[in-house]
Amino acid sequence: RDIADGQQQKAKFQLMVDMIYLALITDSTRSISLMTFGMHHDLSHHGKEPKKLAQCRQVEVELIQAFGGLLDKLKAAKEGGTSLLDSTMMLMTSNLRDGNTHWTYNLPTILAGGGFRHGQHLAFNKPYLEQVNQELNPAPGAKSNPEKKIPLMGQDQQPLCNLYTSMLKKGGVEIERFSTATGPLEGLV
Repeated sequence: RDIADGQQQKAKFQLMVDMIYLALITDSTRSISLMTFGMHHDLSHHGKEPKKLAQCRQVEVELIQAFGGLLDKLKAAKEGGTSLLDSTMMLMTSNLRDGNTHWTYNLPTILAGGGFRHGQHLAFNKPYLEQVNQELNPAPGAKSNPEKKIPLMGQDQQPLCNLYTSMLKKGGVEIERFSTATGPLEGLV
């Protein structure tokens, strides 16, 4: 198979995930970064077209399933009496919340392993959550206002660098903040 073929994104990503597992299980490295290859970039500019949205969703589901498979393998692997996942921080995120609008806030983020407290959904943007809740559960007779804009950063919002600060601190780096961070996130440990 030609792994450079855009139709093979799932297989290519799975190969990368397999190499990550091998690198971690053999202690060949302690730090890995993987960027997906943008082969579904055109789909991310979906213009709210149902067919493109469905195709984009399918690609994203496949990427998350591969990531979940990696987490399962790390959980099954033992290192010093605990799972390799427990001693490995795994972060999956995006540089955009919505490729169609290029929003760079309220990013989808999954943090696994690393001794953090898991099994919870944490949200760090109260105005956004309130708007989503209103849109999903409108008051009787209420009209949707798609033009309503949420400020990019406000008093009740946390920059992504706060997550990075939390991860660095958990990894033993003595740091007060990273980049534009205002401090570590509450509720992770």
